[in-house]
Amino acid sequence: MSLRYKMSLCLIVNALIIAVEMAGGWWIGSVGLIGDAAHNLIDQAGLFLTLYAVLMSAAPSTATRTFGHHRIGTLAAFVNAAILLAVALGIVALSIHRLLEPVAVPGILMFGIALFSFIGNLSIALLLQTEARTNLNVRAAFWHNLGDAWVSLGVIVAGLLVAATGWNLFDPLVSIGIALVIVWGAWSVLRESSHILLEGVPFHLDSVKIASAIAMVPGVVNVHDLHVWGLDAHLPSLTCHVLITEGSGPEPILRAVRRLIAVDFGIRHMTIQVETSCCHPDELHCNVQSAYHGHPAAGSALPPPPLPARGPAEMR
Repeated sequence: MSLRYKMSLCLIVNALIIAVEMAGGWWIGSVGLIGDAAHNLIDQAGLFLTLYAVLMSAAPSTATRTFGHHRIGTLAAFVNAAILLAVALGIVALSIHRLLEPVAVPGILMFGIALFSFIGNLSIALLLQTEARTNLNVRAAFWHNLGDAWVSLGVIVAGLLVAATGWNLFDPLVSIGIALVIVWGAWSVLRESSHILLEGVPFHLDSVKIASAIAMVPGVVNVHDLHVWGLDAHLPSLTCHVLITEGSGPEPILRAVRRLIAVDFGIRHMTIQVETSCCHPDELHCNVQSAYHGHPAAGSALPPPPLPARGPAEMR
């Protein structure tokens, strides 16, 4: 089953959950069920965003987006995670309000509607489970719906306890615990997606180890201006300058370095500049601004000219 088909099926199931919870909550006067339906409505927007990102990530590179559209998925994951954190805070606020002002609801009806929601949300999460291991954007949607399943489970437990004891405080107490679970899942997605958007080194790679390994290649004197980042969680890229000994053949050294980076570190998209002289060999991670303000242009003692202003056609 393709990811596109799975996402479409998830949208249909989630729409049914929203309709049942909203109608049922309105019928029995349960603010909790109506709130959960609103929560699922947010998830519906998140699922649409995830599906759009899945489709756009496969789009080819263009003259204006030379890296393609891979970051759309990461951006969608960041937005989804941020919404999840906001929803969790909203659940806590509503739960505190319910602790201070308990509301009586029919426990059995609350249980039945929440059970339907739990089964639906858990089914969606299970559909996305495989892709969530490798796709950060899908993982955000997975946590969205797994969090919804936990919310529904909490409502189920609370409904049974309210029906058995008549104590309406079970509902807000369970909801606070569920909100903490949602925060835990959303924070990991928010942390990883923001790290990628800020051009951070992928968590499974170490730029210092990469530089040390390259420096051990015979003929390499120095590695500098090293940059390692990821287009998404599983597409790392690398650029660097490699200073070699005077008179060495650059081609064999370049092949050895490329093979090392690809085999030992799993990076297959790389740009390596081989040099026999360098004005800044000690800068392992060069500040990009210094390339325009601090470094002399090649073959000249003068700084490079400023970048040309973009014309109206380029600004589109």
